[in-house]
Amino acid sequence: MLEKCNEAVKGAHKYIKDSKAQDFLRQNKLCPPPKGHWTMTFSKVFSSEDLPKSFFGPLQSNEYWLTFSFTDGRDKKLGCARLWVDVCKYHLQDKAQKCLRDPNAFKNFINEISSQAEQIRNRG
Repeated sequence: MLEKCNEAVKGAHKYIKDSKAQDFLRQNKLCPPPKGHWTMTFSKVFSSEDLPKSFFGPLQSNEYWLTFSFTDGRDKKLGCARLWVDVCKYHLQDKAQKCLRDPNAFKNFINEISSQAEQIRNRG
């Protein structure tokens, strides 16, 4: 499925003459990334913008192990959290796909971690 998606995106270049649209195709991974393990280390307070654009890509359900490492900004480790995240995306009009998960759950989760990290950083 992923290969077919990638082929379709590559083929789209032939039909798109608009330079902005071509740049968008080149810069964004429009196909869903495969399920897998991601390790992310952040040395700053982060938000959903720090994730690859494809994470919030087209209609799909993705499952990931995310490993978060936190440092004090000087490479001293503060803590580590490993979480299983299942992100489900859907169209409200799509009645066949009964996905009831909150589409903002992951964004809310990232924002929550961000604010906690900010509080810890301000204490130090």
